[in-house]
Amino acid sequence: MMTLCISILYLADTYHGAEWPPAPMRLFQALIAGYHQGRARSEPDERFQTALRWLERLPPPEIRACEAAPGSRCRVFVPNNDDDIAMRSWARGRPESPLDRAKRYTEKSRQPWLLEGNRSVHFLWEVPTGEETPARVVAECAARITVLGWGIDMVAAKGELLATESQLPGVAYKSCPDSRIGQVLRVPVPGSYESAERRYRAFLQSGWREGGLSFTKPPLDYRQARYAREGEQAEQHCASFRLLTLDGRANYRRDARQTVAVAAMVRHAVHEVLRQEMDSDRLRELMGHGRQGGQIACLPLPTVGHLHADGLIRRVMLRVPDAEILHRLTWALDGWELRADESPVALLSLIEERDTVVAQFTRASQWWETATPVVLPGYDRLGERKHKTEKLIGRALAQSGFELAQVRDVWYQMAPWRLHGHRAGAYQVAEYMRYPQYHVRLCFQDPVKGPVVLGAGRYFGLGLMAHSSLTGRLR
Repeated sequence: MMTLCISILYLADTYHGAEWPPAPMRLFQALIAGYHQGRARSEPDERFQTALRWLERLPPPEIRACEAAPGSRCRVFVPNNDDDIAMRSWARGRPESPLDRAKRYTEKSRQPWLLEGNRSVHFLWEVPTGEETPARVVAECAARITVLGWGIDMVAAKGELLATESQLPGVAYKSCPDSRIGQVLRVPVPGSYESAERRYRAFLQSGWREGGLSFTKPPLDYRQARYAREGEQAEQHCASFRLLTLDGRANYRRDARQTVAVAAMVRHAVHEVLRQEMDSDRLRELMGHGRQGGQIACLPLPTVGHLHADGLIRRVMLRVPDAEILHRLTWALDGWELRADESPVALLSLIEERDTVVAQFTRASQWWETATPVVLPGYDRLGERKHKTEKLIGRALAQSGFELAQVRDVWYQMAPWRLHGHRAGAYQVAEYMRYPQYHVRLCFQDPVKGPVVLGAGRYFGLGLMAHSSLTGRLR
């Protein structure tokens, strides 16, 4: 059996689509657009149409892609694609003024993906025996693709038939039925090609209608498939909030050494929401008085992610064992007042967009290092002699659900890994957490998806680990 491979090489080190890796439906649309570049569509190509209708009937492809990390968010002001408003004014004899034109500009935000390594993506379909002919046509047409993503995401592409056992570089993403892991991507279905043609014909027929410019946009036919990264863990149920001042106009900030105090305020808010609608036994379990692993973790997030990040707490994450409870907390806590000593001090504001700081704690990575120190689950000294620090770190890993076989290397020290961190031992803790603290760096055998939290303070934000950007200095 042969494999159809379409390889995409990005000419720049950024990608502006919403998802990574690019969805198979996005590639399908790029195939159609690339094939028709610079040629008249008045003569339909039956060979191309037959090949695309064959491709849309195949199962979702495997994807092998380079690593990518979210970049900085940028806000721009652009025309809102509503020139039909201006055209109606012109038709009524009232030309648009510069002030009216300025009012039609809208704010949009964009956040590119920063591509690492060879900047390539490979889409792989298994070709059924005897169906090599349409596969070769698709491979031939793939070379005409020039853009995949936004119009500025220029690529070089090629298609080829490979032996099934061929190995390609990159991280493998495969379609999977488990709804707890991966991400949802659009994939073609029978009828996708015809729906794209309908949309193009509707565009050609757009024009003046009742004194204005109109454009109907028929929907594309596709379905959604869940793709999981190779070795990906089951998804953790998490939501993140920004901490705002009481007037909502600025960030509320706290020193990272007060992590437990911030977590306690959020924990109190969670308790207030849940106690109104939940029986006492279930509530006690969620608040940490039941089985291990069944409680809610309140994780204040220090600001990390670039060299000069100040390490102050401006965000908080909830990790909840149940998706329905997370949904309830998400909408109930948005706008909730946090209190300290019975006085309101801050507001919670749900983070719905992609956030670069949150991504430092939630992305998949092989290298992790503590943003707040790990509180060991016991004492590591016998008199003046340390004798079991590594053993206690191993116990902390086991308590968080990791096996020692998953870890390649462990480093620990008192000093922080990051410029604006604080030494271990300087962080405020509850009475039952008065064990030794260490900053820990881990290298896993395979990438692990965050959040990763270790130690006795893991439900209050201590032992919280961020993706490490210093891997090159350790190898």
